[in-house]
Amino acid sequence: TMTRVLSKPSTPHANNGRDNENDDLILRVNDELGARVSSGPMGRHGRENFEAHDDDEDAATYRIMDSLGSGTFGQVVACESSVDGKTRALKVIKNHPAYFHQAHVEIGILRTLNTRCADKPASGVIVELLDYFICHNHLTLVFELLGMNLYELLRKNKFKGLHLGAIRGMMKQLLGALDLLRDAHVVHCDIKPENILLTSNNSFQVKLVDFGSACFQNRTVYQYIQSRFYRSPEVFLGMPYGMPIDMWSLGCVAA
Repeated sequence: TMTRVLSKPSTPHANNGRDNENDDLILRVNDELGARVSSGPMGRHGRENFEAHDDDEDAATYRIMDSLGSGTFGQVVACESSVDGKTRALKVIKNHPAYFHQAHVEIGILRTLNTRCADKPASGVIVELLDYFICHNHLTLVFELLGMNLYELLRKNKFKGLHLGAIRGMMKQLLGALDLLRDAHVVHCDIKPENILLTSNNSFQVKLVDFGSACFQNRTVYQYIQSRFYRSPEVFLGMPYGMPIDMWSLGCVAA
């Protein structure tokens, strides 16, 4: 039987027939991902210096179950872990130097936030990076599986908005997360309802996800950041920006 292909387009283009024309890995249901699955050299982007921590024989493999979405960075799939059988969300980055580099920054930021701030109450509001590895020349990040995002929640609610109690509860959690980002000098750069996920679909516990555009405050690189409806005045005006732009976006999300 043909296994279901999750990537579009699914025509092989590069990377020994593993990638499509958009530099995405062609993913199928039941495919295995993991450091040990990978074949051949590390590829063409100076990745030899990549400090992976997955050379050991017990490194997990992940069996693809379904697609969770895709974006400019690559694809997100739900996978079953060989270690504990739990379902995880895997972010498979495009096989391209710019995205590889940016995902490397994302790993650094998440490791800082997940470890250095682990003792702070709000640390539970930052998505947890559980593992990362290179597979078939694609940097892959492993996250806990979460519920729907706030945009989906609004859409389910026919865009009527949520009651004040729910908004207040979520904002309290997210302000704690911003406080934690400030202590770590991190700017998220893309706070919007799509990047705030419910931990499960029947609670108002939330997590801030997608640090793919994030940077440390002293290393702001890009001028064109933030999604349009949540974009701060500094960014509109092309002025220097820092951690306050996230607070602006959060205010827009609350509204």
